[in-house]
Order: sequence, then C-alpha cells, then structure tokens
Amino acid sequence: KLKKLVKTETSIGKKTSYKDLIKQYGQSTADKIAKYRDYYDKYISAKQSAQDYKNQINQAKIQKHQNRVDLYQSIIDKHNANKDIATSASDKEKSIKKQIDYTKKLYYHQIAIAKLEGNNQKAAQLEAEQKKAILDYQVEIKQNYADEAEARYNLNKQYEENAVSAKDKNKYEAESLSELKKQYSY
Repeated sequence: KLKKLVKTETSIGKKTSYKDLIKQYGQSTADKIAKYRDYYDKYISAKQSAQDYKNQINQAKIQKHQNRVDLYQSIIDKHNANKDIATSASDKEKSIKKQIDYTKKLYYHQIAIAKLEGNNQKAAQLEAEQKKAILDYQVEIKQNYADEAEARYNLNKQYEENAVSAKDKNKYEAESLSELKKQYSY
C-alpha cells in the first residue's frame, strides 16, 4: 500500500510532506516511506539514464547509416556526370550499372535508418522506390542503345541521300534497315 502511494505520488509529481507523513502514519512508517522514496527516485533516474544511453546508441547508428547514404549519393552523382559526358551507349551503360550498384547500397542504408526510427511504413516505401529506381536505370540503358541505333540510322539515311551511285545508295539503305531493326529490338 505504501509502495503504491510512493509510485502514485511520483507519477503525478506531488509528494506528501514528511511532516504530513509522520502525522498520518507515525515516525517509523514515515521513515520507511522516505527511504523508499529515495530508492524509488534513484530507480527512476537510473531507468531514465539507461533509456538515454539507448537513445544515444540508436542515434549513433542512424548517423553512421546517414554518412553512408551521403557517401553513396555523391558516388551516384559522380557516375551520373560520367554518364552525361559519355559518347557511346556502352560507356553510358557502364556508368549506369555503377549507379545501380550504389543505389542498392544507398537504399539499404536508408531502409536501415527507417527501421531504426521504427518507421516500417517508410522502410516499405523505400524498398518500392529502390525497385523503381533500378528499373528506371535498366530502361535508360535500353533507351540509350535505341537512341544510338536511331542516330546511326539517321546518319546512314543522310549518306544514302548524298550517295551518287545506286550501289552506294543500296549499301546505305541496307545499313539503315539494320540500324532500324536494332533500334526497335531495344
């Protein structure tokens, strides 16, 4: 009963004065209540310290993952710049494949952060975003090859128009058809 009194007083933040405890319960019981209050206050303080320590550890883990996210994002940006200056579809594909690898790593750490924060809905959303990002990269690879084939097709069409002999025109027409087939195969 007295333990319940101390816990209730602590939870509402209002403690009965020592004088009132003596009047209500007597000196011996009031001393026991006061002693129990001290122990209970130390228990609450220790419990709060342990929770603070756990929170600090959790924040350190989140920061570690966030540092990885920042690193991988900068690497993805670098490969994106390399892709932008690449001249062939195969060179672009190399950069995009590296972007895919680092995107997987980036999302792994973002999902880990969401889970550490206890946000499973955000983690599921990030998993879906990761799948979409990777699919977009794969589509981009195919599109780059299709664009390259279209450019070669247009070039061969120009050669065909500028050709003087029928033999040259037929040669460029055949090459144009070959590039057109490649373009639509992607």
